[in-house]
Amino acid sequence: MTPATAITSLLRDTAFACGLAFESPSPTLIRASQDGIVSKWFLGGRKASYRLSCALDDAAQTASFRELLSESSWGVPPPAITVETTSQRGATVTKTVTVTGPAGGKVDLGTARAAFERAVTGAGWRFVFESGKFPQ
Repeated sequence: MTPATAITSLLRDTAFACGLAFESPSPTLIRASQDGIVSKWFLGGRKASYRLSCALDDAAQTASFRELLSESSWGVPPPAITVETTSQRGATVTKTVTVTGPAGGKVDLGTARAAFERAVTGAGWRFVFESGKFPQ
């Protein structure tokens, strides 16, 4: 078992623990996603999705992490109460969006990042957060 294969297995378990759908299109690339908020009604709708990618470099034993929280709405979204919490430390932003109402939900930007960082560093690899870059 190569080091990338071992870390991929560890990160798959981490993604599932965070409630994310996991995909590994190649041995050195991991993707995970979650549609946390999806609400529709006859006048419109709203959707909030979280995506991440983690590129693995076996030689340098480095995991390069990217994430994105995207929100979209159309028409007149369903009535709901939205609470957003945002914090920033350097280039690292943590954000939580919680919607209470018809088909509400919750999306976290930062929870999966912290879990992936703990898993990667616990395996002896280096974790690199690539802020401002879209997931691969």
